[in-house]
Amino acid sequence: MLLPASLPAAEEQPEIAAVRQHIEAFRSGTDAMFAPRTVERAEAYLGAAMLAGQRHRRDDVREALEQAEQALSEARQTASTFRAQFGKLLILRDDVRAVLEALQHEGIELSEAEQPQPLIDKAETLLGAAIAAMEDGRLNETRQQAEAAGRHYRQALERMLPALTALTGRMISRAASAGAKRYAPQTLQAARDRAAPLRAYTDGLADTLPEHPDSALKLARRALDLTHQVRTWRKNSGSHEMLVLEARQLRLQLAKALGLAIDPDDPIADIGEAELLGAAAGLQQALRAERRAHAADIERLNDEHRRQLETSLAEERQRCIESRNAQLGSLKEAFRAKLERETFEKKRRTAIAELFRPEEATILANLDGSLIIRLTGLQFAPNRSSIDKKYLDLVRRLKKALEIYGDRTVRIEGHTDNQGDVKFNQLLSLKRAEAVRDLLVSAGIEPGRLKALGYGEVRPIASNEFAKGRAMNRRIDIVIDAPAQDQKQPKKAGA
Repeated sequence: MLLPASLPAAEEQPEIAAVRQHIEAFRSGTDAMFAPRTVERAEAYLGAAMLAGQRHRRDDVREALEQAEQALSEARQTASTFRAQFGKLLILRDDVRAVLEALQHEGIELSEAEQPQPLIDKAETLLGAAIAAMEDGRLNETRQQAEAAGRHYRQALERMLPALTALTGRMISRAASAGAKRYAPQTLQAARDRAAPLRAYTDGLADTLPEHPDSALKLARRALDLTHQVRTWRKNSGSHEMLVLEARQLRLQLAKALGLAIDPDDPIADIGEAELLGAAAGLQQALRAERRAHAADIERLNDEHRRQLETSLAEERQRCIESRNAQLGSLKEAFRAKLERETFEKKRRTAIAELFRPEEATILANLDGSLIIRLTGLQFAPNRSSIDKKYLDLVRRLKKALEIYGDRTVRIEGHTDNQGDVKFNQLLSLKRAEAVRDLLVSAGIEPGRLKALGYGEVRPIASNEFAKGRAMNRRIDIVIDAPAQDQKQPKKAGA
């Protein structure tokens, strides 16, 4: 997503820069694929904060950044939950890719019946649908799509396993014939150990699909390479394999320090010396180029900013000379009206906040001007929609809050956790919202202003995996809608 043009880098507000870095860091990681729309929402809020910063509206900057951080937190939670719940599916996906790559690397041609690509494409589509459902809170659909994706990945892998098993056996035989029993015994035995469960599954002697089935082939190929290397060192009496493994460990440490990608599950992962030297030289060149480009960008943006400022000042000076009196009057009126609106809204929000104790309600203000009164203090008995008499005082104060915003329509939204039947939860949430609406109507609120809605379990604000999260999801939200654009500002006396 493209963010709007900001101020020159040197003038960007520190809090905006910090949030930008948080989003960019998450976007560059692997977890971003599990919450793409939530990340886009965080970037949109960041863009709003940048625009507000250019206009020197600090309250709007702070509010937009809070929304951006909240969206980013939701993205992290969604990704973490998806990985925790469907970790085996992701491992299976990686195994399919690794086996397909191994067969292609060895030039193995699969028959039409063994072709896995149609199944892989279908599995990728189902995985994308599962990710989208998780973001929307459709947990049952997420599970269904993920299970379907797993079945297709598994079928694709099973199509390739016979060819992989045969290829692995041939590679182990080649390594053994070359002398791996003498020159690379540990690596050869590890390849045989990894190949045994693979062969057992392919022959129908085992029901458990082995993880990382390509690792036996990698180990066998590595044993063959080690044998060729060690045989060139036969004049030495030491453990040639140990020398190779120690050198490999050093190369891996250097690769990690240089930021090269290393698969921790790959038992024979290695990086060549030429690649290490190239990475070091490339990193140095990139740093130099980045410094030069950064300095040039700062200078260019500063020059452009100065030119724009000089042009704007000249134009503004000319306009002031031509119509100073009219312009000043208009600016004063606009400023007065804006200040009056902002002061009025702050007073109304303060008045509402003073009606409730912190444990009774949470007041949330949205960028569009709407407000949410989250009645955390209003609890219902399990599977019941009647309101206990002890909450009547809370409802009376809620009535006063709605009278403060007498110019707005109100939505009363009921929500539940994901325990129990989906349809029952939706109906229960609606009945609870209607109970609150009826009580407000009986207290004197105009019925036409109120609308009761039941969302059931589809709009969680916390994870349903824990009791605390489920308790937060069981709630009544009073949404005071944003005013219509053509609606006139209410008089102060109404506050």
